[in-house]
Amino acid sequence: MLRRLLRYAERRYHVTQALTTLTDTRVGPVYSTVTVAKAALVGLLARSGSLHSLAETRQHSVWRSIIKQALPSDDTMGEVFAKLQVDGLRAIQYRLYERVRKSKAFHPLWPGGAAVLDGHEINASYRRKCPGMLQRTITSTNKKGETVERIQYYHAYVYLLLLGVEGPFLLDIERILPDEGEGAAARRLLARVCARYPRAFKLVLGDSLYANTPWITFVLKLGKHVLAVLDDERRDVTKDVRALCTIIPPRTQTLHGGNLVRECWDIAQLTSMPGLSHPIRVIRTIETTRVRRQLDDKLETTVSEWMWVCTLSREELDTETAIALGHKRWVIENEE
Repeated sequence: MLRRLLRYAERRYHVTQALTTLTDTRVGPVYSTVTVAKAALVGLLARSGSLHSLAETRQHSVWRSIIKQALPSDDTMGEVFAKLQVDGLRAIQYRLYERVRKSKAFHPLWPGGAAVLDGHEINASYRRKCPGMLQRTITSTNKKGETVERIQYYHAYVYLLLLGVEGPFLLDIERILPDEGEGAAARRLLARVCARYPRAFKLVLGDSLYANTPWITFVLKLGKHVLAVLDDERRDVTKDVRALCTIIPPRTQTLHGGNLVRECWDIAQLTSMPGLSHPIRVIRTIETTRVRRQLDDKLETTVSEWMWVCTLSREELDTETAIALGHKRWVIENEE
């Protein structure tokens, strides 16, 4: 099955030819970059848990037919990944996107195109570190009951995924550098993606970090729009929406066979965000969900409240679609 999948990828997407564009900064390497990259691709397709577990299969005859030589050691593959030039990876991703777009293999979740932007940590360690790693102080209690502070090192990135009917498509990622926040990395990422994929999406989804005037202004200047979670009770726009919801009756919907009751307010033409000349709308929902727990067969009722700020009008993005896209903001956490 693996060989059939690789033959299909070769015939359809010319994988080997694409991987030949990858380079790294090693001097006099024994294994080429394309060999290591192809081995890593096979490991991903085979759902290998780590480079170490993949290296344990290096004596298998399948590697002679796939990469025409023995599998590199896990140390060698790790060194290649550490010295890999990311511009080559981005070029491959761009060609892949163009291929799936032209073949109509990707179906946007919303006709205008929606992308979700979020920060995500990929690893953390108290012992191992490399140049440029982020660090934080973790306070814990040891076995003696004493308070201990330890420095933890970690990598974090901002991801941008295009939302599709069949699942998300990764467009690009950006590393969060020391002494900067997620917002700075997100600006670099979005500017680069919009330059390379100018018509891939119209709407940018984000969490509450992106529901602010500087970010919304930045996105609007790029010709895109924002749909972001609004959860800061101290802000004027939140206070205004709550006051308006007391005098505006909600629209109530019963969904999923009666297991979800949603009260919804969609308030447009708000000017409560200081420094923002573009009018916004805020969508607020109170969702009552009934779930029957499998363990004890008891019916449990949960109530959740959501609020989103949006720069698109109702005519451009209807309320139901905005709510559905707003909930898709969690795609990175749910489908990592």
